[in-house]
Amino acid sequence: MSNSERISSLVRDLYRTVADLELLAPERRFTPGGHLVGTIGEVVAAELFGLQLMPASTRATTLSLPTAGRWSSKPPGAPQWPYKPTWRSLII
Repeated sequence: MSNSERISSLVRDLYRTVADLELLAPERRFTPGGHLVGTIGEVVAAELFGLQLMPASTRATTLSLPTAGRWSSKPPGAPQWPYKPTWRSLII
């Protein structure tokens, strides 16, 4: 099984777990979000596009492209729309 197939399977398991938790505690939502979803997106994009992920918490850098240097998958701070990057960013 490839990494992307395994990630897909684990995400399905995660949402099944969320549904089970919500059945046990219907007054609460257990929606995956924020950091978890962003990290899954980074890992999937790295695999799909042949990117090298940098170690977690590397300042202002999430990934490295062999021919284009270091990039961030998220713009620094809250972006203003329309988004006009002032440095190299890949929005996932």
